[in-house]
Amino acid sequence: MMEERQCIPASEKEAVKRELDMERDFEGLCIAYNAVLRSERKR
Repeated sequence: MMEERQCIPASEKEAVKRELDMERDFEGLCIAYNAVLRSERKR
């Protein structure tokens, strides 16, 4: 059953993984930035 999934080249899998990691990093940056903005406004 798993054989058809192995058709994807490893490099392609790696690229997809890297893109997902970048998206997650970007989300984290946005969250951190918003938190900073919020704390700045409180002062």
